[in-house]
Amino acid sequence: MSGITDPEVVELFAERPELLALADAVAQTQQPGRRWSRPALALAAAVAALAVVALVAPWKSKGPSGLERALAAVGAGPVIHAVVEYSSPNEALIEIATGKQRPRVHRTEYWYDAERKQLRTRLFVDGVQITEIVETPAKAYSDLGAMPTGSGFAPALDPALAGFVTQYRESLASGRAHIAGKTTLDGRPVLRLELMLEHGVTEQVTVDAATYKPLRFSLVPGPARSLGGVVLDPTTGKELFRALPLPATARREQTPAALEWRVVTIESLPRDPAFFAPPKLSRARPTAGSSGDSNEVTLAEAKRALGRAPLWLGRVFDGHALGSVELAHPRTEWTDGRSAEGVLVTMSYGPVSVSEALDPAAGYQLGFDDGGNPPAPAGFLEAAGEPPAGELRKDGVLLRIEAPDRATLLLAARELSITP
Repeated sequence: MSGITDPEVVELFAERPELLALADAVAQTQQPGRRWSRPALALAAAVAALAVVALVAPWKSKGPSGLERALAAVGAGPVIHAVVEYSSPNEALIEIATGKQRPRVHRTEYWYDAERKQLRTRLFVDGVQITEIVETPAKAYSDLGAMPTGSGFAPALDPALAGFVTQYRESLASGRAHIAGKTTLDGRPVLRLELMLEHGVTEQVTVDAATYKPLRFSLVPGPARSLGGVVLDPTTGKELFRALPLPATARREQTPAALEWRVVTIESLPRDPAFFAPPKLSRARPTAGSSGDSNEVTLAEAKRALGRAPLWLGRVFDGHALGSVELAHPRTEWTDGRSAEGVLVTMSYGPVSVSEALDPAAGYQLGFDDGGNPPAPAGFLEAAGEPPAGELRKDGVLLRIEAPDRATLLLAARELSITP
């Protein structure tokens, strides 16, 4: 007597009689009053797992293709959940005492429902959450409240990430992907997949050759070029794709499009209304402002304006005498409607400048609490850009140093002292 009564299962294994026989044996283990030995139960469990794979896998008996395995590795749930990250060589934390450097790690966590066009995005830097955004076709929210929806989709995502978020699984399923080659990554064998995204943009995804889970992805340099969060046609300059910006309440530098993203995890999940609920509101923070007019002053006048002695690099730094001391009163607005005026002092030494502030209004103009990176920890300097600018806190002062190179930037951070 057969233990399989489901006609769909019988039909599924019609071309694999050996699996049908084994699956039938498994089914009979479920009949009341029947006991099996432990080895037999182990074999039955293995066959049951094989039967499940045959039921859900998107390939036929001749064996799965690499693209089919990559698709299966993501899963078939309606919501894609993933955590991805990147680091840039132009951005680092430098320990001032030793000069040791470590990259800042930008992490994005997202939940995406393609059918319902819903996306939740959380942005982190070095483990500190910077902002959170939920977008639906009807409304969009950030951790600072409601925000206007744009004509596109995927706010705060650069083209590489937007393509991976919204089109990776679709490309695998629709045939707009192909295996471009095999290589190794950190000593492990991997496959390189190429996906054709919208507007002719190509993305490369590296997947593990054993598990077929994605490990890295990036845009492929080609006919379209990326500028900030926008992909442009190289011939006409016409905009092909735009990543919607963060709400005006939070500032953040665009992700360098040429960078490679690392995939920490990716999975598919069943729907849960909590995934796309409005984010919890965060505290009010600076959102906009003006630098104000700058006037040259004496060190004594700068001290009176700040209410304490400023920090400087001495009368001479790196062969350049103190050239000027300038004072400005920037005005900054907060997300809760407040505004305030601050005091900003800048000293120049040839190609090197040191700007400093004590209050949040002026500190915002230096890059502090501006919706971007969290401040460098005590004893560290954040260096970003080329030529670099560095931000640090010292003796209660918010400082920004601009220099021609990182070595000079670090030297300046070490030479800071209180003016006599």
